[in-house]
Amino acid sequence: MASAGMSPKKRARSAAGSDERARNMVLVHEGTYELGDKEGTWTYKRLSDTSGEVYEAEQRIGTFTYATISSADVFQGLFKWNADLSASKKMRCIGVTNSEIMRHVQLPESAGAYFVLPSQLNGAEYPSDDAIIREVEDYIYDNTGGPRGQLSAHPAAAQFVLANAASWAIENGINAIDGILAKVPQFKLKNGYMVMPAGSDESQAEKLFEGFTAALHTLRPLIMHDVMACGLTPDKAGLSTAKHRVGLVYASAVPVDAYCNKSRSKVDSKLHRKVAESVLVAQYYGALHAVAARQPVGAKPVQVFLLPLGGGVFNNPWESIAVSMAQAVELLAAQDPELFNRLEVEALSWSGSPAERTKLEGLLEAQGKFYDKSKSDGRFKATGATADVGSALPPPPVTTQKGLPPMALGKPPPEAPSTTSKAPPTEEAAAKAAAPPPVPLMTMKGAPPPRPA
Repeated sequence: MASAGMSPKKRARSAAGSDERARNMVLVHEGTYELGDKEGTWTYKRLSDTSGEVYEAEQRIGTFTYATISSADVFQGLFKWNADLSASKKMRCIGVTNSEIMRHVQLPESAGAYFVLPSQLNGAEYPSDDAIIREVEDYIYDNTGGPRGQLSAHPAAAQFVLANAASWAIENGINAIDGILAKVPQFKLKNGYMVMPAGSDESQAEKLFEGFTAALHTLRPLIMHDVMACGLTPDKAGLSTAKHRVGLVYASAVPVDAYCNKSRSKVDSKLHRKVAESVLVAQYYGALHAVAARQPVGAKPVQVFLLPLGGGVFNNPWESIAVSMAQAVELLAAQDPELFNRLEVEALSWSGSPAERTKLEGLLEAQGKFYDKSKSDGRFKATGATADVGSALPPPPVTTQKGLPPMALGKPPPEAPSTTSKAPPTEEAAAKAAAPPPVPLMTMKGAPPPRPA
């Protein structure tokens, strides 16, 4: 009876499972961008409460989705306060590719691939929790993997995210953890950085951890599908001539004893480490599940490149990063073997640091997940008999969003001539501190004015 007075649009949204909070996250639907010699305007066309397409004139730049991982608790029984994660089932399925993110996005053979980029929980990449940026050009000053990944694609995609990212300027903007914050308000989001509570005793900390992980399935993977890989070249000296499209996942770790999170005790330290690790699992799992669910049945497995989230200045241990990758694939294989087999998973190590590749390979090997491509053994394929993970839940519900075109599959286009003239920088670990500071608080058309001093 309550639906009798609804408009047809509202009734359709109600039947499909309306997400009004998500719908209101994207309120800026048009704007301008400028990057190098390229400038233009973009528009956003909503497809559903949690999806839409970014256009320049009549050309589709990419399709943005931000639905929650699942309506069911797919992580139930996985995270325990007094036990470390262990994903040691032997299933050699994660290769390690040694490359550089801008170069690899723009390789012709990357057509159709996805890249899980380090970002913030609002999809943007800000220099700190106290400074925001408004223009995609400001990413040029940040040589870390996340901004470089966003710069490698069409700039309208990054500018759309910056125009709608949750911050002090746009309080209700894009937010990957709004559902978690609603359930556990002791956690906060500050300009895309998650702020964790401190000062708890052991019992309080355990309850906070349990409440947080119980809501973790509501995390929203922020994904730009099928985006044109025609951004800046790796030397940032010009625009790529690449014609293919890729997928970008704007994922985020949580800073540990850095930025807005400083532990005051051993209990705080334990809480922060375990929460941060759980977020890594959710980001990797959410990305893999969302990408796999989008692929046509019977199609060639799509490559998904997992960049290490949370290393460097975010202080997430490499052990946490590797076990989170391993746990994500193990969980997906156990819950939905058919979805798992639609993927070809690679960890992307940075070619500027040879030790990174060795470290990733060793840590993934310790978890039984490293796939050595130099050997003749085939990559692991899941079956219905995959061993238990967590509480051995049934597969999570797969929601289909009408109007979302599947990622274009098939042969990549002919290789475009390279415009790269310089090698990528080789000191990425220190780049954030050494690079000139970005110009913060630049006003973009359609965006709210800067905060008063």
